[in-house]
Amino acid sequence: MKRTFFFIVIGFLLMTFLGILIVKKQVNHSEASSVIHTVMGKYPPHIVYRLQQMMKAHPFSFASQSKLCEFFMEQDSLAAMKVRQEGASALLDEYYQIPVDELQGLVSELEFSDYKWSIAPERSSLLREVVYYRNSIGLSQQKIDWLLLYSNEIEHQTSAQDFSRDSIEFQLVDSLLGKDKCITFYQLKNRVKTEQLAIKWYLRLRENNMLDTQTDSLTICNEFVDYESIRASHQDYWTRIGDKDAFQKAITQDEQKKPELLRRLEIFEKMPAGSLAKEALIHKEYIRLSEKQIKSLYLVPERLEALKQEKNRIKEGFVDKRLEYSLVKKILASSQIENVLAKRFEKEISRSVENQIKILKENNLWSEAEHQSRSKEICDYLMSYRIAKVLVELEKSREHVFRKYHLENNKPAIFNTLEKLWTEKLKKYNQPVQF
Repeated sequence: MKRTFFFIVIGFLLMTFLGILIVKKQVNHSEASSVIHTVMGKYPPHIVYRLQQMMKAHPFSFASQSKLCEFFMEQDSLAAMKVRQEGASALLDEYYQIPVDELQGLVSELEFSDYKWSIAPERSSLLREVVYYRNSIGLSQQKIDWLLLYSNEIEHQTSAQDFSRDSIEFQLVDSLLGKDKCITFYQLKNRVKTEQLAIKWYLRLRENNMLDTQTDSLTICNEFVDYESIRASHQDYWTRIGDKDAFQKAITQDEQKKPELLRRLEIFEKMPAGSLAKEALIHKEYIRLSEKQIKSLYLVPERLEALKQEKNRIKEGFVDKRLEYSLVKKILASSQIENVLAKRFEKEISRSVENQIKILKENNLWSEAEHQSRSKEICDYLMSYRIAKVLVELEKSREHVFRKYHLENNKPAIFNTLEKLWTEKLKKYNQPVQF
């Protein structure tokens, strides 16, 4: 059931974010987004089909659509001529698999750049990607023209030795755009990756029971996207600039703006297994934690680390779980701590109760009429004693020691019977009887 819920959430969030991206793309490409009727009526269906396939990647203006169709018609004629000359042995790939660079000159420089980056980003200059986001960045026509010019030159130089393409591209982008527009570009460039990361964070929060039932998933994800988009773009920009001081300053400022839920997730996931503070947060509804207690529990790891450093400084030995308990007991009531421990040992005690009932049944000492009351009696004692033992391990206070001693010396009568039965059953293995 839980797994199904996760798949539903993933599907919903992905569909929502992808829907937003599609709408944005449709707005940017609303002009010339389909084959114009004049073009469709002028050329054969197979020529129009080839144009439609290209326009799935990026739209073209009426003038460019006409030029492309004329080019396809010419290629079609050349292919037909080759078939007449060579018959069945004719190879026609060159006429119907056109390298993207051959389109340069047939369509406008801007359309060519957008199309090339859309279908072959790995072979395109970074400058073409900047041009692709021109409207969102707010580029002037002059800067667009410069970027197109430089992108052609850079792509022609790619095979040259000692040609540092990445460095040159960034220097050009930075000099033409300036810091603010450059950072905006990196936000756009990493948008999909950022949205995917935001969804992963949200699901991890949900999985770890760190969200209220009425939490708006889209609001949280959008907050994560806004934060990570800015943080990642600052990191990309200042890393490429090579200014360590500016980089560190940006990282520090971004860290201060980190969403509280994300900060809590990072702290929670670093808490070790068996952490009392972590288990209390997991069972926050069950033990009825207040928001003040929750905030304090998220501060426990930091305070614990400071306490350990102090112990090391004065060369005083310590046990991690005891130090943690000394902090947690100042935040939670004794009953809340006991309820957390009860949750920890729930399955263990349940198995033990089943084993006790089983041996009683084997010896005809179990009455189904008293099943509920006797099961509860066994369970309550085993749980109380298990918790008492752990509390002594965490803090050997007078109260904890007395409680454990009292339970050991005031067992319910049924445990005397159980002890005898287990002694007889286990004596051949020379094993001590334990509950």
